[in-house]
Amino acid sequence: MTLQVEHVSILTDDIEKSLDFYRNNLGMQVTERFLQKDLGDIAVLHDGPASTTYSMHLIGPPYAGWVKEIYQEHGPSMAHHAFKVTDLDGWREKLESAGVEVVAPPRPFLTYRSMYFRDSSGTVFELLEYPDVGLASVPKAGIESPSGIDYYFNHISILCNDLAELERFYINNFGMQNVFDRREAGYLLLADPEFIANETREAVTLEIMGREAEWDREQTFLAEHGPGLDHTCFVVEDVDAAYEDLVERGVEFPYPPEDAGTNRLAFFKDPSGVDVELMLSIPRSALTV
Repeated sequence: MTLQVEHVSILTDDIEKSLDFYRNNLGMQVTERFLQKDLGDIAVLHDGPASTTYSMHLIGPPYAGWVKEIYQEHGPSMAHHAFKVTDLDGWREKLESAGVEVVAPPRPFLTYRSMYFRDSSGTVFELLEYPDVGLASVPKAGIESPSGIDYYFNHISILCNDLAELERFYINNFGMQNVFDRREAGYLLLADPEFIANETREAVTLEIMGREAEWDREQTFLAEHGPGLDHTCFVVEDVDAAYEDLVERGVEFPYPPEDAGTNRLAFFKDPSGVDVELMLSIPRSALTV
């Protein structure tokens, strides 16, 4: 049974506005668009450089089921993240025997089957299985960014009340590995088994952050929202150049780029109010793989 981080989903009131935002500002490419019963109007986007098969799913109305429940509670927001797996039924048996909460049972859709669970922070995650794992959407490489700046998918982030508990959940259940431990600052990065085994794969990781996180933004999110998916992150070669370009395009930042240890970060909000992070790449050589 294999497992690989696959996508993150964002609920948006206006999917066309969100599509325009990500395409026109970050150079993302739409690879699929379809209406899925009980989930909504879905558009699948990959980063312009096609650095990985990882994708972002924008989900617009109509909402139903557990998706509607999340929307009613949080409004436009990040809804769930997903792993691509082989042997979905084997994973179901493994997770159910471990007492992991099931949100929705397996169901077929288009070329794949999927089901939904909650992790120990209450965050919804999806497991999806293609008949042949190689059939997952692969974008076309070399799409030119409108600004000439390339934005590469890097990670998504989950905020939680208990960092060690959530770390154990993903390591024990999925064989993920802590590859960048900064728990003294309240966060760490987890890589999936496929990334660990493949020395050439670009880094798309899962960041988990606890109450120990020292930044006001994270503390405000926990106070107002509680645990859950917090932000998505793109790597750029020059954070300040990307910041200046996006500001010229009308993207609003709460504050300019700032140094954070050996990295440099900037945050802005997409049309749904979801936080997007820009940062410099953490080279694989700096990860404990």
